Amino acid sequence: MKTATGFASSAYFSFNSASPNSESVSISDRIVIILPVWFEDELIDRAYNFYNIELENSENIEIHIVGSLNERNARSGVSCIDTINKYQELSHNPRIKLFEVFPEKQSKSNQLIEYLKLSNLSKEDFILFVDIDTEIPADKLVFEISRLKTEILQFHTLFIQNFEHLRYWQRGHALYQTRWTICHELRRVFFSRFTAWYASHLVGHGLLMRKRTYDKVGGFPPESNTEDVHFGYIANQMRVSISSAASFSTSDIPLTLWAGSKQQFSWAFGPLRYYAYFWDALGRGVFAQNWYRIVRGAVSAFFGTIGFLTWALQGPLIVAMISMAWFDAIWLVPLLIYLLDHLVALRVTTTSGRIVTSQILFSLPALAFEWLRRSIPAMFALFVLPAFRRGKTIKTHHE
Repeated sequence: MKTATGFASSAYFSFNSASPNSESVSISDRIVIILPVWFEDELIDRAYNFYNIELENSENIEIHIVGSLNERNARSGVSCIDTINKYQELSHNPRIKLFEVFPEKQSKSNQLIEYLKLSNLSKEDFILFVDIDTEIPADKLVFEISRLKTEILQFHTLFIQNFEHLRYWQRGHALYQTRWTICHELRRVFFSRFTAWYASHLVGHGLLMRKRTYDKVGGFPPESNTEDVHFGYIANQMRVSISSAASFSTSDIPLTLWAGSKQQFSWAFGPLRYYAYFWDALGRGVFAQNWYRIVRGAVSAFFGTIGFLTWALQGPLIVAMISMAWFDAIWLVPLLIYLLDHLVALRVTTTSGRIVTSQILFSLPALAFEWLRRSIPAMFALFVLPAFRRGKTIKTHHE
């Protein structure tokens, strides 16, 4: 079933069918690409150079780079603005604007919330939230907006941009995370078009909508460290229409196993805290005091939590099935289905042109290692959840 839906959702992203909430779009609308730096100031130069060239392909796109105290602390008092000024002196590009914000609580959601207070965005502007290590070409962006028929568009990411520079075992992380995009993320966006009973979420690196849609959903929750998952749950329960972009973008994966594990630890709080998203939606009145909607929201949150448990227990379950297969070959069936799921994703990955089949074959042991290892960060997130709920600070930034 999972593989079948992987096929279906992978095919679906090439369509952007009409919906009751179709957008009226003009390709001359103002488009603002928002790049929160969030501890990755070493990537500013790459992002600046990429988008500075891309702006030549469109006159209505602006780039807003958003820094915070995080980067000042990381670079001994050097701000993002100081870093970027040297590029501005060379290019003098008025459509690349710089913001530095100082939220009271250091989280990515609060960084973006403070930025939106300072920006002069109108409700009809398109806003695209993109991590600073993600590259979306201007012509692709304009094309997607020209055919947009939903309120939110999700650009999906293959995590292979720095594949050749990764430590060997991290290549397994890159391949697995790319498989997650193709066979999990796409599937959830696909089913969100038809039902709010199924757990759905959005991903912050590639999230496009008009400013009025962002406001309609209520913006990123300031209390959340996984603001995009929380935002996606609320949007789906409000039945905001969502579709997938017609092609993939690319992004980095952390270079080392330790950095990758810390990233997975932070991501684990997304599905782990679906119960909190449900209570937040209930408190906001998203369900409009309607018992049907309340039950639907609770069921969706339950399935989201089940998603976390399948992640946390994946490694032990694979080991158990391999062990039982020695005594009864029937246990090979779920393993083969799971393997087929990965083969679909790996085949799609090779069509990106960023990675070739020989690289994937060489990295298969690393992928097998990732199957077993990725349960550990999720289990650790479950262990520290009580501290998280008491309000203690947990460092969950992307590295």
